[in-house]
Amino acid sequence: MPPMLGVRANGCREIFPVARPDANDLANFMFQTDSPYQHRRIADGGVEIRTEGRSAVTLLVWLDEWVRAAPALAS
Repeated sequence: MPPMLGVRANGCREIFPVARPDANDLANFMFQTDSPYQHRRIADGGVEIRTEGRSAVTLLVWLDEWVRAAPALAS
């Protein structure tokens, strides 16, 4: 886990409270930043995301913004 997100995680590497990520928002963000990535739907309705290099950094920025917004989402 990147240190940027790790400071917000508990001992089990979980970050709460958060809502389910918006896959369309992620797709738009990655497209606008020209950051290729792969994704697939998984059985529980979530999404598995794979990135490499610069795209991984772009994904980290998107995740960090999403996690920072978590208190607003929880209320």
